[in-house]
Amino acid sequence: MNFPHFRSLLNLRRATAGPRPVEESLRRQDRRVGWIVQAARDAGIADRTIFAVIGDHGFADAPWAIHLNVALRQAGLLRLSSDGKVADWQAFAICEGGVANVYVRDPQNPTLLERVRQVLDKLKADPRSGIDAVRTGQEAQQLFGASPLPAFCVEARPGYSLEPGVQGDLVTRAQGHPGTHGFRPDLPGYRTLFIAAGPGIAQNRTLPEIRLIDEAPTLCRPFGLVMPDAQDVVVTAALAQDEAAAR
Repeated sequence: MNFPHFRSLLNLRRATAGPRPVEESLRRQDRRVGWIVQAARDAGIADRTIFAVIGDHGFADAPWAIHLNVALRQAGLLRLSSDGKVADWQAFAICEGGVANVYVRDPQNPTLLERVRQVLDKLKADPRSGIDAVRTGQEAQQLFGASPLPAFCVEARPGYSLEPGVQGDLVTRAQGHPGTHGFRPDLPGYRTLFIAAGPGIAQNRTLPEIRLIDEAPTLCRPFGLVMPDAQDVVVTAALAQDEAAAR
């Protein structure tokens, strides 16, 4: 198995690139896929190789940036040194675009947890903040399978991205044409792609919407590999007729 990860498009969409650099990046990635296919042909294994082009998440436009740690600093939960670096913290947010995980230094301190919760709830109540939801780590785990280690999970509204930064305004206008990931999978239009070809894969077929977690067992099926403990299903519509019948 070979899993190359082409990051250039991701980096462009998170930066200030416009349509032309994105299109050029897609062309470069198309050439790279071609090189991989040709390498398999040259090695004599193309007829027993499945080629798949997939994405591990969708992408959404985010013209506004939320700097959640600014609010924590203003609430006295985070202190900066004279050179602007974090010197001490009681709560800190790790921001990942559509979501931010908020950690507290002492998760066993109910007073601290309530203090942080009040800051986050106040932000959520203000429509100008761009905050869509505030959940505990346990709630996020139950809903999305997220890690329960953060004290809180904060979700951004569509059009906003939770970004690092401890100084300046809470919400700023993003530069260029940025996009981001990290949103809930049910966000409208927040989709990625699944393209596959090879032995056991159906030809010239458009699939219904599938889940990311269904990709691995589907691609393994033509090789007789099973994932009995996985919480996913084989997408039989992606398989050639004989493989689907065997399923």
